Amino acid sequence: TEVSEEDITTEEISSEEETVEDDKGQNLNDMMDVTSDMTDNESVGREGDIAKLAGISDVSITYKDYLVTNQYPATDEDGKFIYLEASQGYELMVVRFCVKSNVEESVDVSLMDKDIDYKLVCNGKKAAKPMLTILMDDLGTLETTVNPLEEQEAVLIFQISDSIKDQLNSIELYINYNGADNVIDLL
Repeated sequence: TEVSEEDITTEEISSEEETVEDDKGQNLNDMMDVTSDMTDNESVGREGDIAKLAGISDVSITYKDYLVTNQYPATDEDGKFIYLEASQGYELMVVRFCVKSNVEESVDVSLMDKDIDYKLVCNGKKAAKPMLTILMDDLGTLETTVNPLEEQEAVLIFQISDSIKDQLNSIELYINYNGADNVIDLL
């Protein structure tokens, strides 16, 4: 099953066009320039556990790794194969997280009702919002039950241009929740 066009950007733009970004990350054609306030802000926290930031107890959500690919395969709740495909001139950056129960009982985790804003910042100057997906393990809309001492995977998927992919010196994930900024260094 393929995701619909609403979920993946399919438009192409010339390199001289202005960058376009939808608030929900749906139509991300290129990466936005970061304001210096964002990278110079001394009040940015360094908490690495997203569950702790969002006030979710008995579970941790921590950064695992990332991969850059043309296509991201996954399965939906019925076990049907789904894949996301990067638009021409772009790659998908899949940032993977480990969702883990810290207690000896099942924990319900719901990030659907949490207004968490994620932003990927590459080389300190280009930023992208995550794509909206229908993936069951999308961190932005994650609803799951984690069994005792079990680990699950969750992802945020960003679309980055080919030119940036080959010049990655630093990657940071900025997380804003309840007006507080936090950053996790990915590279």
